[in-house]
Amino acid sequence: MADKIIQTQKREARSPGAAFALSLFFTGLGQMYNGDLAKGAVFLLLRTAALLAAPAAMVTRDLPSGIVPVICLGAAALAITIASPVEALVRAKTDQDLPVRRYNSVIAHGGYAVFTTIVTAVSVLVLAAFFNTGRVTDSRGEPLLERGDIVLIYRYAPDGYRRGDLVFLRDGSVGRVMALPGDMVRYDKNIFYVNGRILPLGYLADDFIGSFSKDRSDVLSEMNDTRKYPVRFRQSPEVTLRIMPLLVARGNLLVAADSRLKRDFARTVMADEVYGRVEGVLFSSYFRRIGKDACGNLK
Repeated sequence: MADKIIQTQKREARSPGAAFALSLFFTGLGQMYNGDLAKGAVFLLLRTAALLAAPAAMVTRDLPSGIVPVICLGAAALAITIASPVEALVRAKTDQDLPVRRYNSVIAHGGYAVFTTIVTAVSVLVLAAFFNTGRVTDSRGEPLLERGDIVLIYRYAPDGYRRGDLVFLRDGSVGRVMALPGDMVRYDKNIFYVNGRILPLGYLADDFIGSFSKDRSDVLSEMNDTRKYPVRFRQSPEVTLRIMPLLVARGNLLVAADSRLKRDFARTVMADEVYGRVEGVLFSSYFRRIGKDACGNLK
């Protein structure tokens, strides 16, 4: 009978600290170090997918607001980033008999680290091309926004902006797009008219107002095209706009503060003065406002 040669794979224990550190800085590298490259690749793939899913969804589906997807997917990416080193540590600590693969070498580990760094950098650059954050510097956005709030800004607008969009301007202020180039605008008795069509005001329930503003006085809703959003409104002859009536010039937008308590709360701006569209609130001192979209979740 021919002799049979039994080959055994080399196995050895791994350092839990090293496994944790490797995956902490390079997602999936700790799994590779533990002899499980496939699992490490899955961690890296899932984190990359979470980072890129939000801009992909905004471009392909034209979501009403990206604030909830961005928060959820950002939390998922963070969870995966934390889960990878934790799993690598636990595996190295509990299993002292891990296989030694051909890729368990300094050169292979270094190559994976470089690849992970490139994938992460590209993902961050793609995110930055579509999204950014901004800090509100004035009270023009009340009642939805207050000075100091951090908002999510969507920068990709190949087709321009729509009436009712809340935009972030390069001077740090925010404004509601009331009219587009070519629109005729009139402001009469504290009511906007765009191309002869009234922008109706409506009442909001007190508890609903409380979901985005601590100060519930003088808050109404306004409807512009299909966008419904809250405004702080005071009916007074002192609240006037000296620029009205107005034909919005080409390349310009008419933007108005959501806070309508003082005169001249609206102005025309060049389109290139707009940094991007506000998607919603990422952080606020008023906890209930966090996660609200640019319309205060009004439907």
